[in-house]
Amino acid sequence: MKKVLLIILLVVVILVVIAGIFICTQKEKIAKFAIEKSMEVVQAQMVSNLPQTIPADSARAVLNEFSQKLQSGEISEEEISAIAHDFQSSYQDKELDSTEVRALFGKIQKLLQEQPQQ
Repeated sequence: MKKVLLIILLVVVILVVIAGIFICTQKEKIAKFAIEKSMEVVQAQMVSNLPQTIPADSARAVLNEFSQKLQSGEISEEEISAIAHDFQSSYQDKELDSTEVRALFGKIQKLLQEQPQQ
């Protein structure tokens, strides 16, 4: 019985070490995946709560461009962090209203305009 428990404990320790190594070596890929999945939620929330002054097609185009620049690494970590913080602050009540969407959309547009064109 003790040998079985010892073997199980050893297997668990080995799996934890392997998981730790994997996470440490794949940090960038994991972070990129998390950002991409988060961006899908952000886009869906923003498009569904757009103010009437922002056309849905225009909003989708801007958000798609923002998403592409995120994926390609053209947007700095500081800028990503600032937008993420703004979204998180706006989404504390689990709902975005059109005023919050307008503010976030404006910040994203400004950020994209400041990016060098390729």
